[in-house]
Formats: sequence, C-alpha cells, structure tokens
Amino acid sequence: MPLPPTADPAPYPEIAVCGQDCRYVELLSKSFASRRGELTAITRYCYQSWMLQKTTPELSHLLIRIAMVEMKHLDILGQLILLLGGEPRYYVPNPPGCVPWNGGMVDYTSRSLAQMLRNNIEAERFSCRTYRVHAGQIRDEKVSAMLRRLALDEQLHIRLFEDALSAFCLPPS
Repeated sequence: MPLPPTADPAPYPEIAVCGQDCRYVELLSKSFASRRGELTAITRYCYQSWMLQKTTPELSHLLIRIAMVEMKHLDILGQLILLLGGEPRYYVPNPPGCVPWNGGMVDYTSRSLAQMLRNNIEAERFSCRTYRVHAGQIRDEKVSAMLRRLALDEQLHIRLFEDALSAFCLPPS
C-alpha cells in the first residue's frame, strides 16, 4: 500500500522577499522557534515516533515523515528571516528580552495515543491559523505566498492525524 503524502502537492514559491523588514522577522520567529513553532513540532514528532516504534510502527513512520516536512518549513522560515534582515536564532523576541527555545517546550505528557494525536491536531490547527493570519498581516507578497503554502502542509497534517486517530484509537463502527 503506498504511503500517504505528508506534503501538499502544490509547489513551494521561491524563497524570496520584496525587501527587509524587522517587523516580519518577529512574526516569523514565532513560527520558527517558539513553544508552538516548527522546531518544537520537529522535536515533538521525533520523540513520539521513537516512543511508538514497537507498538505502532506505521504511525511511528508517519510521524518521522511529517517531522521531515516540518524541517523543510524550519529551513524556509530560517532563510526568510535572514532575507528580511534578521537572524534565525532559536529564541523568540519577547521585549525587553527573548525566550530561548528549550526541550521543555516539547509535550512529553501525552501518554495515551488518542490524547497525543488530539494534541498534534490542535498544534497543526494553530500553525495553520497562524500562517494564514500572518500571511494577511504581512504586506510582502513573496513572504505571504510562502506562508499560505506552508499552511497547506499543516492542513494536510491535520487530516493525517485525524485519519490516524480514527484508525488507531476509535472503535470500528
């Protein structure tokens, strides 16, 4: 049986900006390395994959494949942050200082498979909404186009996790 895609088939736009703008760097930094950002998603899905290798290997494999798409998102955001005049650091600006990324941002508490998948669905919904909201706030069409494209992948991840919830956690009807 073929594996389901973990990235939307639409092409990614060119990684480019119309000009530097530090206001946009701050917005993208939240999706880059915050508690709900791409770096956290990557580490969360890797952790979950390792924990499920023996009990649910097909879900474990899906999680790693989704983590790889999130790595692509992290790379894209890092490049955009650079092009916008910022530095892709693993922290979020929080005046007067910053909040550094750390392993405590990863959810290690979801012991049941159903709760883990529900948390993943909510995290992907948050990312999808955030990308769409930021795309509407950013007046650089090149950046906005990329954010709308990233939202397509997050929407697909929601469906994949919903399908996994139905397949692995809900009783057959």
